[in-house]
Amino acid sequence: MRRSLIEMKLILQKNGVLSDLELRELEDRYGTINRGDLSKTVKVYDYWMYLKIRNITLESYFNKYNYKKIVIYGINYLGNRLYDELSNSFLRPVFGIDKAAEGIEYDMPILSLEDISLPEKLRQIDIVVVTAIAYFQDVVHNLQKYTDKPIVSMEDILLELITINEQI
Repeated sequence: MRRSLIEMKLILQKNGVLSDLELRELEDRYGTINRGDLSKTVKVYDYWMYLKIRNITLESYFNKYNYKKIVIYGINYLGNRLYDELSNSFLRPVFGIDKAAEGIEYDMPILSLEDISLPEKLRQIDIVVVTAIAYFQDVVHNLQKYTDKPIVSMEDILLELITINEQI
């Protein structure tokens, strides 16, 4: 819900619908949008599009390392698209993790870091893919308390695939 409100705010701001006072009220109520975080997300989408144009899928990365049981950390823009792409392959995300898990309805379970079942569930997976790019180091720090499985940034996966493609 909060994400939708932020998207709405950006659209209204871009189109000059809201006054400065109204924008400040929205930011006070729902938080500000960090432009640095947004630019990181756009950069990752650019990498992804670069690969898609060349018919290189994320599935190839997971196959290379024999990762079958995938967890998505960050059920937002990138997390949603990652879920869609994996769902259209032989891979299926096992569950998601998000700090706002309680308010998210999805086709897979979404857990919070505070969920008591998280440590046990993480023992049963192959990899955690972090789509919350701007918070990657914090996520790694938090998840390493519960698992020794690989925790990889979506950005790093895409960059590895680009590097491999450019070497061919």
